[in-house]
Amino acid sequence: LDIDLVRFSLSMAFVGLSPKLHRRGLRVRCCSLEVGKDRKAKIEAAIFSLRTDLPRQYDAVFSLDFGIFADNVTFDDPWTRIKGKLNYRGMLYTLAAIKAVFFSDAVFDLSSCELAEDETKIRTRWLTKGRLRLIDKEISLSGIDYFHLDGEGKIVRHESLWDS
Repeated sequence: LDIDLVRFSLSMAFVGLSPKLHRRGLRVRCCSLEVGKDRKAKIEAAIFSLRTDLPRQYDAVFSLDFGIFADNVTFDDPWTRIKGKLNYRGMLYTLAAIKAVFFSDAVFDLSSCELAEDETKIRTRWLTKGRLRLIDKEISLSGIDYFHLDGEGKIVRHESLWDS
């Protein structure tokens, strides 16, 4: 079942249900409507998309709403620096491939996703864990990601900071 969400002024109660709906086999699809949207609406759409899509990023059929990202988006973490929407998309598909090959089970738990006080970035808190196939050992990594916003409310930088 696909539910097209055209308005992003949905109550936070429904937004919080999105991952639960996905686990029950329902798929919520967020439509990016750019015409006439102001910055606040774009930020709400980005937060909704991140809350919905990040927990599913290891799925083989994962499809993030790339309309929330600027064309010149950059990504950086302690090991990687990527520039451009196409390269960013490739990195996410690579993560899904790594999960499929090297992990028997992997999950991405998004514990928070909210607009920072200064309203220039979205802050997420996460934990990822999985069991390595080759050595049958569970590993985990946690951290905070910042999705920096431009003047129009598009994500221009994804900064990933790891706790360990």
